[in-house]
Amino acid sequence: MLIHLTPSFFITRPAPVDIARIIIPEINLDLTGFGETVKARTPFPNKCIVVATPRSSRRNCNGLFIETPAFLPVFTVICHWNVGIFQITHQVTYTVLDADHDAVSDDMMLWSGFQRWPDRVPTCHAASIPAKTQPRMRAWQEGPMSSDVSSGVSSEEDADPETGWVFERRQTFAIPTLERERVTDPQRYHAAPMPQLSTIFHAG
Repeated sequence: MLIHLTPSFFITRPAPVDIARIIIPEINLDLTGFGETVKARTPFPNKCIVVATPRSSRRNCNGLFIETPAFLPVFTVICHWNVGIFQITHQVTYTVLDADHDAVSDDMMLWSGFQRWPDRVPTCHAASIPAKTQPRMRAWQEGPMSSDVSSGVSSEEDADPETGWVFERRQTFAIPTLERERVTDPQRYHAAPMPQLSTIFHAG
């Protein structure tokens, strides 16, 4: 199974942000950050969006690829982010809605119909806006980050009631399967380049 993840952090106030660690317990995957195994980059025109990418990538790219030996109907991604001298945690539990194909992505822009690829947007996300719905971490509570329209995502946070500082953010996110070729297609237009196949992390 090919998993495309885009561990992301949205910067709302000036502060140095870096990825410290990414853990997927179900496949015993533990990736060290700070540029050792994974590296924080800003691949989009909006430089307030920081994305964890493979250190081995020669360019800015949109997330990372993970190859697993078996299909995972549910899996959890735990990201530890450093914001200044503090470390905060973002946990996302993904539920795969079908078993039609052998790839998944949390980038909702890949789900829509495009050229030869049929639409794969599930009913629970039919009214979703990707910028408001996709899992993303933040350090301060400054209004809701997830769409109230979608039943395919839920969010809760542990935060300081006085400052709004977020210690931990937990989300659930429902995703469809996708054709592997759709996810790895180098010709598909995207706001940021996809990871290179040579940078895939193999689990199991």
